Amino acid sequence: MTIAKSLDDILQHLENATPEEILSTSTLPQISSATPKQLARLRRRTRMLANGGQQEAAAMLGSMVTGIVPGGPQQALMLAQIAFYSGNDARAYQLWEAFGANLSARGWMLLEAALAFRGATPETAFAKAAAYANEYTVSSFQKPASDRPNLYVLKEQPAIITDPQAIRPIHFGDNLIGQVTDRYPDRFNYVSLFVDSASTERKLSMVPPPDLLVSNVVNGEMLGDPRLVKALETVIGHWGKPCINGPQAASVTARNKLPVLLDGCSDIIVPETIFYKRDDTVADDGIISQIEQSFEYPVILRSPFFRDGRYMALCRNGEEAGRFLEQAPGGVFAIQYIENHPRPGLFRKLRVAFVGQNLHPLRLDYGEDWKVHGHRNEPQRLAFLESHPQLLEEEEAMCRDLGAYVGDTAMSGLQRIRERVKLDYFGVDFDIAEDGRLILFEANASMNLLGKKGMTYPHPKFAEEAMVESFFALLESSIAAPAG
Repeated sequence: MTIAKSLDDILQHLENATPEEILSTSTLPQISSATPKQLARLRRRTRMLANGGQQEAAAMLGSMVTGIVPGGPQQALMLAQIAFYSGNDARAYQLWEAFGANLSARGWMLLEAALAFRGATPETAFAKAAAYANEYTVSSFQKPASDRPNLYVLKEQPAIITDPQAIRPIHFGDNLIGQVTDRYPDRFNYVSLFVDSASTERKLSMVPPPDLLVSNVVNGEMLGDPRLVKALETVIGHWGKPCINGPQAASVTARNKLPVLLDGCSDIIVPETIFYKRDDTVADDGIISQIEQSFEYPVILRSPFFRDGRYMALCRNGEEAGRFLEQAPGGVFAIQYIENHPRPGLFRKLRVAFVGQNLHPLRLDYGEDWKVHGHRNEPQRLAFLESHPQLLEEEEAMCRDLGAYVGDTAMSGLQRIRERVKLDYFGVDFDIAEDGRLILFEANASMNLLGKKGMTYPHPKFAEEAMVESFFALLESSIAAPAG
């Protein structure tokens, strides 16, 4: 890679360079000064590399600015964030001590919490995240407009904070409602509220009343905690306003509860799922023995609360199950593995959304691995799609006529799911068996229903736009309807 002379040119090169090209660069310049805009560009690229698992390349970029002496707290924060993403925790902590330790500013508190997660005891990380939630229990990111309704998004406080810039996901989530607040900022006055922080009760009377509540406390496993349910119901009851996706409907979408909820639906195959609690009283060998009494190998093991395939593995024997348990946090789900190959050597996942009574097909993904995820901008996924262009055409056809694609039996199965899952909106991931039945992977409101921005091969735009319009119609009709 050729490095140009001006800093802006250097940053332009780095933004377009692959991680491999960055690593192949013999030297990067040491920068003694930079504008806020230039630091923001470097921070964005360093963060992208770090979050993509390219820590070595991120470290090279971060080393460019270690010689800058900050002129004030704002520049110091940007440099500390760059240091964090580049893995230089010592410099990030030094900058925090010099400029941020005595401030309760959002950026510094997020940085302190993220540093605590990476370098301190779990108890310290939990405490720093709780301190942030206590300070920013209610958070609005724009000046409210008098002609727009107030929409409050209810969220559980973060247990930990891993990214000092992930403000919107921390407060609104990174699923549909979080995506909507980001992409459609002018439809409502969006405000988030942590329902379970230490200051929640005190701050409820300090904010203007909402016109509508949307609960994003929708992870069925988390709602197994009665304290969280009570906190959520207290906030909902405080104003007596309508609430989208209340806790009772969300709680039954936990993975181990769906087989019970959908019992008797002959057009749906629901994998058997059992949750195993892990504590000091039961060794991992005991957990494996219990799993083997109920499941045949291969079996899927998955930790609750995680998404995008993290802490999820297909274990083909007890040895692989043991290795999974060694690195998995907390309890674990064992899930029956149902192998299905709609195309030779390929696996498939369909995603649809119910918004009210409207059914919206959204995406179709294939993969060579059983754990099919979109992530279409990852190099291996791009290469796969470029070598299988017909799959993009198949996705569009599915989104234009879902019934023709999946068949009557699976469509009947989807309607059974709509009847039994009482959420106002939610997503469904599934496949179709050879006999036409729906193989259910999950059904809940925790999913990303819109594709990520900037994908080379995005999901069909018309399908997402139709779903979003249904979503706004649901919100607006709920404002007009009486609570309860």
